[in-house]
Amino acid sequence: MALDAHHCPGVMFLFCGEFGCLMYTRDFRWEVDSEREKDARSRPLNVLKNETVDVPYSDNTYCNLSYDFPTREVVDIIASHPEHDIVIGIDTLGKEELLIHISRVLNIKVRPERLQTMHILGFHDTFTTKTSLTRVQAVPHNSFSIETLEGLDTMRPTIGIMPSGLPWVPKPVKGDVNLFGSLLTSCYKKRQSSDKLDVPYSDHSCFAEIQEFIELF
Repeated sequence: MALDAHHCPGVMFLFCGEFGCLMYTRDFRWEVDSEREKDARSRPLNVLKNETVDVPYSDNTYCNLSYDFPTREVVDIIASHPEHDIVIGIDTLGKEELLIHISRVLNIKVRPERLQTMHILGFHDTFTTKTSLTRVQAVPHNSFSIETLEGLDTMRPTIGIMPSGLPWVPKPVKGDVNLFGSLLTSCYKKRQSSDKLDVPYSDHSCFAEIQEFIELF
């Protein structure tokens, strides 16, 4: 059985038979604070009923205590700059859940460059192509540059947000190579310019989410 894994979008697979019960997630995001994810988390349990998972195979891309990808940080940045236009750099496919979360929490629409893709995925009420209806736009990260932001900022105050898990590399805690601490504790500490903020976020689960997922079974 295939279940939504909330990755780009993706699926997790549940195999049950004489060999036992196996859960295979591949890449997935098990975000604990999202209403859609709360609904999604109930589905594997409903399918399993009285069965138990014998072997879980989980996405461990960021299986390290130092990683944390809260969507709240992106929302807080946008909410704390009510007079600014916001440009969010995203991948060609992925981070749809982040954009939906921003739209629902702040009650605003988001202007993406790939509206047709969003409609194919069934997201009709969250996105718009009309600049007059929103101050938040999502653009491909390869077209996201400080020079572009500085140009936009001359016309209207603009802040760029780059949500990514890549810059947030763990480093060993001094005195113990087996323990890791967070390289950066706040999205505001890594600021490439006055207009651009790198924020920790990923479509992969962080350590706490992986732990919560495994404990379900």
